[in-house]
Amino acid sequence: MIDRKPPIVAIDIREIVGHRTGKANVVYRLITEWANKRPTWQPLLYANANFQPTESNFPSWMKTRIIQGGRGRRFLWLARDIESQGANLALHPTGYHVALVGATPTILIVYDLVAFGPFAHSLPWKTRLAERLMLPRAAKKAVHILAISEFTKKELIQYLDLPESKITVMPLAAGNEFRPATAVDQKTWPAIRDRYQLPADFLLFVGTLEPRKNIAGLLNAYHALSKELKDRYPLLLVGRSGWLAEPIETMINKLGEEETIRHIGSVTPAELPAFYQQATAFVYPSFYEGFGMPPLEAMASGCPVITSNVASLPEVVGQAALQIDPNKSDELTAALAKFLTDTKLQQELRAAGLQQAEKFSWKQSAEIADRVITKSLSPFISS
Repeated sequence: MIDRKPPIVAIDIREIVGHRTGKANVVYRLITEWANKRPTWQPLLYANANFQPTESNFPSWMKTRIIQGGRGRRFLWLARDIESQGANLALHPTGYHVALVGATPTILIVYDLVAFGPFAHSLPWKTRLAERLMLPRAAKKAVHILAISEFTKKELIQYLDLPESKITVMPLAAGNEFRPATAVDQKTWPAIRDRYQLPADFLLFVGTLEPRKNIAGLLNAYHALSKELKDRYPLLLVGRSGWLAEPIETMINKLGEEETIRHIGSVTPAELPAFYQQATAFVYPSFYEGFGMPPLEAMASGCPVITSNVASLPEVVGQAALQIDPNKSDELTAALAKFLTDTKLQQELRAAGLQQAEKFSWKQSAEIADRVITKSLSPFISS
């Protein structure tokens, strides 16, 4: 009997060093699931020099190579090394550079196509240009694409003219840390509340402050609430200031809401679940989302959600959230007023959100990706 070695799948994990948010979190969660249930193929992880395997808790059977080369040239080294190591396939979860120059068959994970649609202006011009130049070529060259939502899949077909058969939807999930508050969580909350000087009750937004998140619409809708509701339920904005965020701070001052609207800035990953757990409601009237992770994290934490009825958000929240037209701030004002004065509705949304969040899991995501990888590898593992 011939002892066949498993096919090798190179995976670019450069972005997971130092943080676990956004695309980096997706990479980390998938690899963690594959570590728990070993696939039939051999992962070959490519990391930056400051990567700490012990910190990531990846098993020793997952071989890791450190990427060499100076800034701006690492992707060339990576493409060549993937070939020299005999990888049968390469998974690129965070970028397209290597897929363009490498000869190894590739699978891409695509998160959104904001650079191609009506909200392209919300990106810095360099990012917009790079996406428009590289993504279409990389997507056509790839053997398969994992899209994080049905909405993203539709946009891949619409903007890049890709066949539906080339795209598989791999929904994301909230981490286990996003859960209703336990007794331990309740004991740690006072320290967080004191650190940020937080009120007892509050409305919450989590995300980068940038135009496509519709922060201006949120501020206008909140401003139109009665003084009584605003005094009882201040609005907390959690997240860093992003591209074109300066007018948002100016707007808060112009509206005269300095006492009821606070930009907290970024909080630590360890603190974030507590904000969801303690918030009266999570408000997310975004214009565009490839998936919409914050609403899912909020629902998993037992926090009722009010969000937009556009892009990927309806498929994430289902019937478990109040949905509004993000272009109509009066709709959001009415939804907030109804929610804050209806305790029965609050309880119903909290329960429905928890049930909806259970439909998503990283185990399921990893299994979908594994099936796509295994199918793409079939020429190398056939008898």
